[in-house]
Amino acid sequence: YAYFALCCRSLNQPITQRLKVLIPSIVLVHGALFELIRQLGTFQMRVTWLVGTSMCFLVWEFVELLRITKINKSKQLQILKWTIALELLLATLRLSMILIEPTTTNIHLYEEPFMTASLRWAWFSLSVLSYITMTGFWTERLALESANIKNENAEINMLLTERDVLISDLVKTKKLVETGA
Repeated sequence: YAYFALCCRSLNQPITQRLKVLIPSIVLVHGALFELIRQLGTFQMRVTWLVGTSMCFLVWEFVELLRITKINKSKQLQILKWTIALELLLATLRLSMILIEPTTTNIHLYEEPFMTASLRWAWFSLSVLSYITMTGFWTERLALESANIKNENAEINMLLTERDVLISDLVKTKKLVETGA
């Protein structure tokens, strides 16, 4: 989610060197802390850590998408904004259910209650849809840029042809003037 948030940020402004260093550092620290929680903590602690940090990045993604959709009215970005909002909702529901339903033992992922597992899979499905939508946005953007480049090239070629015709006419006129005809 950290890199996807960074991708959303890049839609609004260039990525600073500070962010380029900060995001991998956050990912490494996050992984180390998760491993510590995995070894010493409970299922609830692990889920709380993962979902909580994911929610932070989802909020960041959503804010960046709100900014860009004010400027860029792409349907792909509108869909992405809603998939991120739904991801945030499902993450909140999953976290709430995990925290409300206390477990006395240290359960594993495969012993997770059906409802929270269903929410997790729905959330992951929306994550896949978000990545597909972002790919669609970039494809759409590249297609528009390609069309613009083709139009510019056609205009340049037309101007070059017009220039060649004018030069040819000037050469003919010069010859006519020189011969006195």
